[in-house]
Amino acid sequence: MAYVAVEKLASQEIERYGELFLAGYKKAFEAVSNRISPAMLGQVKRDLDALLSSESARVLKRIQYVRDACEPVKAKDAVELRDRTQHKLVAELDLFVTKLNTDRGIRKNLIAALLAFLLFTFSYLPQWTASVWSLFSSRPLIPYFIEKIPSLGRTLAAFNWDIVPIALRIVGVILLLWLLIRMLRTVVYRRDKRVQ
Repeated sequence: MAYVAVEKLASQEIERYGELFLAGYKKAFEAVSNRISPAMLGQVKRDLDALLSSESARVLKRIQYVRDACEPVKAKDAVELRDRTQHKLVAELDLFVTKLNTDRGIRKNLIAALLAFLLFTFSYLPQWTASVWSLFSSRPLIPYFIEKIPSLGRTLAAFNWDIVPIALRIVGVILLLWLLIRMLRTVVYRRDKRVQ
């Protein structure tokens, strides 16, 4: 019975080391803005496995004298000692990375959608401004500004301003297409995962 209590304490110590290790990687993953790749996640799991294996072996050496004193009791080996902890920490890591990647994907999609909306809005802003101006004045907006601010007239004459709204609309369409492709890739990836 004494050895079972010692094994339980040893298992708790291994779990504490694993949680410290996992907490460090969680902070590192939160610090980067990119999605965590499956290759990176696999490497962390291998590192976690190596850490738990070495800690289990170290802890078993430290409690060897208790095992020797309680010979009739079936003792756990290093794999059995770390197995529960490893499954728990790997599941926690998978859940954490999935949540982090989902949040980052949603954030990128929202930013892209907002940017596309703003680009379309600003592409129609000159027409809208001129229409609102015409409600309050019978004079056209651009000639009025050129008269009041002569340097604006030179700037307008030097640059073809018709290109700006067209360019904004093109960039908005590209952003919307990129967003659509990302969403379709996500749907296909989830469907493929369910099939596997």
